[in-house]
Amino acid sequence: MRITVDEARSLAERVLVALDHSAEYARIIADHLIDCELRGCNMAACLDWSVSLNACNEPVLPKIL
Repeated sequence: MRITVDEARSLAERVLVALDHSAEYARIIADHLIDCELRGCNMAACLDWSVSLNACNEPVLPKIL
């Protein structure tokens, strides 16, 4: 299956909203996940983020140094 980056971002946002995250947090998380994938840092190898994100209602935003 091939999808564009924009389609992947949109899909991630919809999934995160379906997991009860706000639209704002869904956008932030989706942007981070897509950015990691584009840089070659496959997040799926580190953790099952969908389960982890579902465990907390609103994730803590990372600090930008």
